[in-house]
Amino acid sequence: QFKRKGNIFFSEKNYYAAVTEYTKAIVTSPTHDIYYTNRALCYLKMKHYSKVTLDCDKALCLNPKSTKAHYFLGQALTEEGKHLNRAVGHLEIAYKLSQEQKQPYTFSADIIAKVQQAKKLRWKLKETERIERQSELLTYLRHLVSEDFKDKFQMIETNVSASDNPKDNAYLLESIREEEESTYSRMEQIFAQADANSAEREVPDYFCDKISFSIMYDPVLTPSGISYERSALTEHLHKIGHFDPLSRKPMTTEDMVPNLALREAIDEFVKK
Repeated sequence: QFKRKGNIFFSEKNYYAAVTEYTKAIVTSPTHDIYYTNRALCYLKMKHYSKVTLDCDKALCLNPKSTKAHYFLGQALTEEGKHLNRAVGHLEIAYKLSQEQKQPYTFSADIIAKVQQAKKLRWKLKETERIERQSELLTYLRHLVSEDFKDKFQMIETNVSASDNPKDNAYLLESIREEEESTYSRMEQIFAQADANSAEREVPDYFCDKISFSIMYDPVLTPSGISYERSALTEHLHKIGHFDPLSRKPMTTEDMVPNLALREAIDEFVKK
């Protein structure tokens, strides 16, 4: 009764009222994980991510194979941006469970999109941290170079009065200035090259397998036109069923066709 009312309120986007009803359902039957995931989805819509985490953790204690609990928890952790490794882990589990439980294609596709979103955010945060560390290092190296050349200038200026040839001293000072500018220039080039190399480190989504989410090394095409890693798709066909994981269309291992163009592109990416 409370769950039914909660569902009605949820369909009307009255999430506060839906939470109230699902809470009543939990009080009445505290061992039903679906009540926690229903309330978690409301909190997710309301952007109360810490409450989503609590409800999903409770649901997973009751039912470790709750696809929705893993899915909603992964989304909440992604939105918080604090525990992205954990977020990716739960979303990947949600996807695997959706395959085992033969959930609708659209649901599995939604989970894949969230996995990719979490991985991109994780990469961006790591990249931001890397850039900050690199900036600090460049500042520190600039300071060291500056101090080093100051010492060189002082040594020459100290000895100018004792020199018999002022032109030689002027030439020497100019040479040191050029050396200093050259040193700064080389440093900038090195760090610029490091930036260019790091820009290529993020793996494009289309290089990643739709089952394991790892970069593919032996990509194959299905009759539906979707690429998978051969080993992951073979395992799916043997353990889950003879159908395309995403399109759900029937297929067997004999229907797999090597995606040579994609393999060549991935090989080039890995070499870099």
